[in-house]
Amino acid sequence: LSPVGAGLESQAFAPVIKNIRGTKMAFFACADLGPGSWLAKAGTPGIAQINEVNLEKIKVDIKLAKTLTDFVVVTIHWGDEYAEIANARQVLLAHAFIDSGADLVVGSHPHVVQNQEIYQGKPIFYSLGNFVFDQGFSESTMQGGFLRVYLEKKGIKKTVLEKVKINDFFQPEVVNEK
Repeated sequence: LSPVGAGLESQAFAPVIKNIRGTKMAFFACADLGPGSWLAKAGTPGIAQINEVNLEKIKVDIKLAKTLTDFVVVTIHWGDEYAEIANARQVLLAHAFIDSGADLVVGSHPHVVQNQEIYQGKPIFYSLGNFVFDQGFSESTMQGGFLRVYLEKKGIKKTVLEKVKINDFFQPEVVNEK
């Protein structure tokens, strides 16, 4: 495991690049939420937090990563808590990431599974919901998922969102649907 999306500014905004069985993959992680004090700076550790100034830089970095790798993944912490449909800002950012060269966008934060879409032939999962969390007050917060991504040399072959239900001990259990 490699840290991504946090550290000093140069670390937080840089992708982690992995070569996995001959496939070069770039992973970005960022957040569209939180106080400005969380923003990584040159001399202060923090997170890769999107703002109007650095959004263009992030898009340029995604474009560059796409020229250097076979596959680019962007994970992002965003959206409205408990909303099952992505908001307009999530859609705007996801489309911008895909337009910049991302092959897959995966979101988190809303605590519920949100909608997904295919944009320009690339999958966007707006929120995978809760995987392990102690929010037992509703059925939707006790559900989530994990993503299986099957790759070919030319890109994504298929994605499968595996459903999980959080049990009474707040542990995920895979839901086997027949």
